Amino acid sequence: MLTALVIVAVGLSLCDNPRCCNPEHLFAGTHSENSMDCVRKGRKYVKRKISLEQRHEIRRRFSEGGITKSALAREFQVSVNTIMVVVATG
Repeated sequence: MLTALVIVAVGLSLCDNPRCCNPEHLFAGTHSENSMDCVRKGRKYVKRKISLEQRHEIRRRFSEGGITKSALAREFQVSVNTIMVVVATG
């Protein structure tokens, strides 16, 4: 018995501008490649746990000022929402 494998192509963006509709800025890829592209470009983070020490560091640095939640999220490779929860539960 033969089984067909179908791979569905999705459009990945070179410029990452949601409003861009230039077909030259698109290339084909799989859903998996799109997910990896998002992580590589910092638009999506892999779920990860933050240690107790990292929580203390995030709270301390945010309370001292001079750094945004977005910057902390990029540095610790988590979502801004995760940083908001860590800061709020201090």
